[in-house]
Amino acid sequence: MKKRIFYNNYNWLQSLAWSVLIPMDSYRPNRGYAMNHLKQNALAAAFVVGATFSSLTSAAPMSYPGTGGAVPPVGTTGLFSSSVTVADTGAINDVSISLNDFSHTWIGDIDATLVFDDGSNPAITLALFGEGVLGPSNDAGGTYAFADGGTANFVGAGSLIPSGTYAALGSFSVFDGLSAAGTWTLNMNDRTGGDSGNLGSWTLNIDMEEVAAPVPAPATLALFGLGLVGLGWSRRRKSNG
Repeated sequence: MKKRIFYNNYNWLQSLAWSVLIPMDSYRPNRGYAMNHLKQNALAAAFVVGATFSSLTSAAPMSYPGTGGAVPPVGTTGLFSSSVTVADTGAINDVSISLNDFSHTWIGDIDATLVFDDGSNPAITLALFGEGVLGPSNDAGGTYAFADGGTANFVGAGSLIPSGTYAALGSFSVFDGLSAAGTWTLNMNDRTGGDSGNLGSWTLNIDMEEVAAPVPAPATLALFGLGLVGLGWSRRRKSNG
C-alpha cells in the first residue's frame, strides 16, 4: 500500500511537470540542455514532494517491557501491579503478553489480569488466569506467554507448569480495533497466604495497523507542482539574462 500511494503521487506530479514544460520547450530556440536541465529539476522536486506527502509510518509489531518484582510484594498475600505506557496510536490487530522468569508455589493462589485504560473510556480488563477461588497447587517456574490460540488450562498444565504459550481465560480480541495508546497494567493478586514467588519482568506485545500520514488533495499538489515549475523557469530565464 505504501509503495502504491507513493508512486501514484510521483507519477501524477511527473505528468504535471511534463505537460507544463513541453509547451514551453516549443518556444525556446535553445531546447537542448536548458529544457532537459529544467525537466530534471522539476521531476526531482516532484519525486521529493510525492515521497514527503505519501509517507507511511508502520507501528507494527511493537513490544513494551514491564518491570517485575516479588509476587506478592510483601509477605504471602497482596497485589503485585506493574504498568507500561504506550504512546503509539495505531489500531490494534492483536495483543499478547509474556511473563518472563515467573515463579510461584501454588499457582492457584493467584488471579492475574491485564487492564487497558486509554484515559477517556472505561478501562477494559482481561482475565489471564485464576477465577477468584483457590485453584490447583501446581507450581510455576518458567516463561509463560498468553495469546489467543495458546494451550488451555494454564494453572492445570503440570506439577511444574512448563514454559510455553497458553490461552488466557478471556480473548485478547476484546482490544481489537482500539487505539493502542494508553496505560496497560498487569495485576497479579495473591489471595491466599502461605506461598509467594517472583516475576523477572513482563512484556506487552501489540500488533498494530499502519498509520498513514495525511496526503494533500490533488488540487493542492497541482498548485505546488506548478509553483515548482514556475520557480525553475524563472531562475533559468534570469541565468540567461
